[in-house]
Amino acid sequence: MNTLPFVDSSLLQELSANSVIQRFKANEILMNPGDLITNIPIVLIGSIRVVLQNEQGNEHYLYHIFPGETCALSLTCCQSQKRSEVKAVIEEDSELMMIPVRFVDEWHHYPEWKKYISDTQAQRFSELLETVELMAQIVDVRTIDEYQQGHIRGSINIPLQTLGKSFGKIKKDKPVITCCASGMRSAAAKGILKSAGYSDVYNGGGWSRLQKKL
Repeated sequence: MNTLPFVDSSLLQELSANSVIQRFKANEILMNPGDLITNIPIVLIGSIRVVLQNEQGNEHYLYHIFPGETCALSLTCCQSQKRSEVKAVIEEDSELMMIPVRFVDEWHHYPEWKKYISDTQAQRFSELLETVELMAQIVDVRTIDEYQQGHIRGSINIPLQTLGKSFGKIKKDKPVITCCASGMRSAAAKGILKSAGYSDVYNGGGWSRLQKKL
């Protein structure tokens, strides 16, 4: 367990008691799109390659998971009770700690675990920025006039005051990144979408700053 980023002895005991160590050979498929996520993997040895696969079978590289790390996308899917959106392939002979998904929330009283999950999910936003055209919807909640003066290519303009009547324009099965001029309206929009049942929503802040990250 030397590769685990935890020192809390109680948490380590929980991990030992409730997880299963599994070994995989290089090129084995760990997960396919549509699979039900029952366990969260933490890599102990080796690495996992995560890709987005379209209906034609073409793959788009997303990221690798290395020792001590887990999968941000798996965490998001299991917490929102969605099936896998990606394909995960064992890159090299690997050893994984498989943790039943119910413990993701149950162990939040351990500060180290809570921070680990939070930090991993923060990576999710960066991953979305790298693959935004394939995976995420950008919803610009500025006024129509503001939007016409400049906006992110491919974004959807839904002024904040009309957002509550425009949910039909936003898919619930894809992540959503909200933006505006400074970040205040996009924060409000995130709250509205969350309340409406959108589970995978991120506040991208000001649109011009967000555009520079894409």
